[in-house]
Amino acid sequence: MEISINDGELPNQVRVLGGGCCLVSFTPEQAKPHAIDIKFNSETIPGCPIICQVADTRQVAVSLQGLELIPVHQTSRFHIGVDGSSSAELAVSVKGPSGDLPVKVSGSVRSGFMAEFSPIEVGPHSITVHHNGVPAPGTPFTAKAYDAKRVYVSPVPRGALGRSIQFTVDASQAGEGNLEITIGARGRNVPTQVHPQGTIL
Repeated sequence: MEISINDGELPNQVRVLGGGCCLVSFTPEQAKPHAIDIKFNSETIPGCPIICQVADTRQVAVSLQGLELIPVHQTSRFHIGVDGSSSAELAVSVKGPSGDLPVKVSGSVRSGFMAEFSPIEVGPHSITVHHNGVPAPGTPFTAKAYDAKRVYVSPVPRGALGRSIQFTVDASQAGEGNLEITIGARGRNVPTQVHPQGTIL
């Protein structure tokens, strides 16, 4: 068995696994197509050369800050910067709990690209940016969509001075996030106590 990468310009390592199988590895040093030639008893095997596309993901910067928690039915956006000195093929995808979402990508190599999408349901959304077929650093990234309108507050009873008033807040259908409860009267905050009750506060 003879294995050559780019006509022998790049070394490769072969590890015998047994049973006639072996594991071949090599480390690309340049972002360019790499041709893999394999011969068995000096004869080229069918399908060779195999072309392996190699991309330099260091040329891509994806800005995902602020997308940890995103509201449903609103546009979320993030910037993708690409080194303009090389050709780039970008593919952006967002997958929600029920499947892929449409993503609008605009911009140019010089100014960078802006990707926009609107989640339609509560739950995790996986954001992936592929640069020349390779996932960009930091992706896939999971954004968590929430819906504040799905927080239910039970009716609040009438109160009397010096007696506690209780009501429930159910955020179990709203997604992940931080629940803040503030009660005020005449410009002052009233101390509150929150007791978790399973999925209902």
